[in-house]
Amino acid sequence: MLTDDSLMPFGAHEGKRFGDVHDSYWLWFLEQPWAASRGEMFEYAKSRVPEKEPPAQPAKAEKPANPAKRKKKEKPVYVLPEVTEPGMLAPWEE
Repeated sequence: MLTDDSLMPFGAHEGKRFGDVHDSYWLWFLEQPWAASRGEMFEYAKSRVPEKEPPAQPAKAEKPANPAKRKKKEKPVYVLPEVTEPGMLAPWEE
């Protein structure tokens, strides 16, 4: 069983005593999808912040089934001015 004197095995707090790690870290830890796979560490975190339940993971937005169905941006249309005077023609057009 892990206690406040157990040492953090990984991450930014690696080597620190569990009891010295701030509660905000344990709240963050409990929110991670992989936290439950840490067994004893998960149980310790739950005991450290019992009044707070980890927030439910938000549902991921669904992506369109077919990317080709996404609305494409319209490309700009460039309009060239009309040539009305002889001096405006390119040399090869005269």
